[in-house]
Amino acid sequence: MLFTIVLEFDGVNSVSQFSAATADSAFRKWVRRLDRRYEYGLTVDQARDLAQALASNHELHRSISKDFGGQSDELTPLMGLRNVWCVTASAGKKPRKHILLNIITTVSDEEKSAAARKKSE
Repeated sequence: MLFTIVLEFDGVNSVSQFSAATADSAFRKWVRRLDRRYEYGLTVDQARDLAQALASNHELHRSISKDFGGQSDELTPLMGLRNVWCVTASAGKKPRKHILLNIITTVSDEEKSAAARKKSE
């Protein structure tokens, strides 16, 4: 599937796309690319702050899941919408900066199959 990830953080607005099996795996691919210099239009300091905040957020979710025996997914589905999730966190020193990531299924496997069938007709 193709996922579109939209970032709003510290005056930076960025849009990128990833092929992945799930929204979570697309998000993980996006996070791994934060160590690339100036990726997503971020400065090195912004990328570092963002990566640290998301790592802390991940650890918090793992802890909640472990302590309460439940499923604590980092990706929050947006109510009333299909195939759209968000991740929020805050980063940096005071005043902390808000992070908003939206992950959207752009093309599903079903849509790919339908397009391929249509093309072959």
